Amino acid sequence: MSRETDPQTETPDLLIEQSRRLFEVYGARQSTAETKIAGAATAAVALAAITVNATTTTTLETFSRGAVLLFMVLCVIVALVARSGSGLHWRGLFSLSSESEEFRNARCALGKCGINESPARVKELTLEMWRAREHDTQDMARAKERGAAMAGMLLGLALISYAAFGCLLLTTG
Repeated sequence: MSRETDPQTETPDLLIEQSRRLFEVYGARQSTAETKIAGAATAAVALAAITVNATTTTTLETFSRGAVLLFMVLCVIVALVARSGSGLHWRGLFSLSSESEEFRNARCALGKCGINESPARVKELTLEMWRAREHDTQDMARAKERGAAMAGMLLGLALISYAAFGCLLLTTG
C-alpha cells in the first residue's frame, strides 16, 4: 500500500485540513461581528453628538436627553469591550492572550518534536494544535457576536429614546 493511500496517514491530514477550514470560518464570523460592532459604535457616537447639541427647555426633555446619552455610552462601552476583550484569557497579573491553555500546550508539544519523531506523532500533535486553535477562534467569534448583538440592542434603545426626545422637542417646541 502506498503512503498516499494509507488511511493512517490520510485521516489525520483530512482532520487537520478540516480544522484549518473551520478556523477560517470562525475568523470570518469574527470579522462580520467586528463590522457590526464598529457600525453600532459609530452610530452611537453620531447620535450622541446630535443629542448633546439639542436645546432643552423642560425637565422631561432633559431627562429624555439623559436617557439617550446613557444608552449611547453603554452601546459604545459594550462595543469596545466586545471588539477588544472578547475571547481573551488571563495569563498572569498583567498578561492577556487569545490563546487557550489547550492551544499553548499543544503548540509547545509540537515545538518539542525532534527530527526523529514519528510522522504519525507529528500529525497527531498538529491536529491537536489546530483543533485547539479552532476552539479558541470559535469561542472568540461567539463572544464577538454576542457583543455585537448587545451593542445593537443598546443602539436600538438609544434610537427609541432619541425618537421620544425628538417628539418632546417638537411638542414643547
